[in-house]
Amino acid sequence: SVDHVYTDIPYGIDMDNVKMTDISITSNEHDRDSNIRDFELFLRNAFRIIKPTGFCVFWFDIEHFTTLHEIATRIGFSCQRWPLHWHKSTAKNEVPRYNTTKNYESVMFCRKPNATLTKPVTSSIFTGQWEKDERARYMHPFAKPFEAHEKMLSLFATPGQTICDPYCGEGSGVLACLRKDLIVTAFDIVPDHVMRARNHIVELMCIK
Repeated sequence: SVDHVYTDIPYGIDMDNVKMTDISITSNEHDRDSNIRDFELFLRNAFRIIKPTGFCVFWFDIEHFTTLHEIATRIGFSCQRWPLHWHKSTAKNEVPRYNTTKNYESVMFCRKPNATLTKPVTSSIFTGQWEKDERARYMHPFAKPFEAHEKMLSLFATPGQTICDPYCGEGSGVLACLRKDLIVTAFDIVPDHVMRARNHIVELMCIK
């Protein structure tokens, strides 16, 4: 068992429509229908391993909020009825004639019935900037800055607790957990991502 699950799940979106730098690194790993089918598998196993006072907190695409909320509630989680939003400092709009710029990412909070936040939170919108040279370390297009991860983790996790990250990618969330003095077990299906995550961890340990 673990105290919490904190991760960045496969979004269940059509990757052909995503226009991002280095998106080719991960686009072949994601099939929309397969990702969506995995939502229940992820949530069911997260519920199984999380302790009675734990949270399941994950980044997701807003398109699937209702689906994810319904699955999580049916499994036994108590879920916040609205997501949190990371307001990004930079964003691109590939079709500005038709769309406003999407400059946010969403986070879903699910909890075991006995879980409580570490402190009262006055807003569901938060910021998180990249540290100097931080973004350049990651090849993975969906990596998040430490400040964004740190703000999420501080809402439910305390030093010494155990975290499981089953979709760790290149490890930006793993590094944030380690910097917050959390004990983290992480996985990814892509060996190259795991190797880069390990390299980032070694670099962090050397800095310490």
